Amino acid sequence: DGDVAEALLYVSYNWNNPALGDFTSWNITFNDVAIAPIASYKDQGNLGKYGNRAYGLVVYNVTDLVVNGNNTLSIYKPSGSVAIYPASLLVLTNESSLVAKTVYILEEVDLLSTDYNKNLPTGFNTTFDVIDGNATFIAFAASAEANEGNLIINGETFSNVWNGTSQSVEMYAVDVDAGVIDVYFESTGKTILALHQMVIVENQII
Repeated sequence: DGDVAEALLYVSYNWNNPALGDFTSWNITFNDVAIAPIASYKDQGNLGKYGNRAYGLVVYNVTDLVVNGNNTLSIYKPSGSVAIYPASLLVLTNESSLVAKTVYILEEVDLLSTDYNKNLPTGFNTTFDVIDGNATFIAFAASAEANEGNLIINGETFSNVWNGTSQSVEMYAVDVDAGVIDVYFESTGKTILALHQMVIVENQII
């Protein structure tokens, strides 16, 4: 419930073949209206015969198009150009409530794999500095199968948090202490795609 303040659509992809085009060649519509990205992020394997294959995250603002109920996303792309993961839609609303919510968003994509790094530790760090309140940390990952990744938050390890498939996008949420939140996304297996992260802080309105 409440008026939509902002709606962001996240589409991630893998194994992009640059010879056949990238996300700029997609014909993409949201609720039958053509949309264009507001941001994009890319990482590459850089190893072996597939070193030029890109992995990415594309962000669209669909604030003026999202509706209450079912929303439809359609993507048409050149055959063989890229594999697309299921999209995620983030909707922020203005609500009449005694609880105020502040949302921090990090948009990122990072291809991680211990296989390609000869079983050396691999991962990436992010840091959020958030206001006091009841805080929830949320992370998204694609191709996030069991035993492929941990999240280490302010020194506490959350082990094997993913349970998806090579074709899914997974979300993991956990309550955290507000303030400085240091996160290490650790790869513990074969290829996993670390995506956007969020912190939602709730405060009671006096």
